[in-house]
Amino acid sequence: MKIVVCYDIVENRKRQKVIDILERYGFVRVQKSVFLGDIRIRKVRELLFELSGVIDLEKDALCILNICEKCYGKGIFISRNMNYKMIEEEFFII
Repeated sequence: MKIVVCYDIVENRKRQKVIDILERYGFVRVQKSVFLGDIRIRKVRELLFELSGVIDLEKDALCILNICEKCYGKGIFISRNMNYKMIEEEFFII
């Protein structure tokens, strides 16, 4: 399943832990606080467990969105951190 993770984390140390966790699960950073990944549902539960041990629910925010393959295929991704394949002149897809 395609997953988008975005966050607003106050403390630098906690933010770096979240980044490290996401990268370990194969997520790619598309913006400073936005990651994109392709992960199995079983691994999503593990990911949530790890992330919940890092963030402070009183100060931080974390959003995880599941995107269906059809919608993901219609996405436009423009980022220096990602590789593109041109589908049509104005559309890009990973």
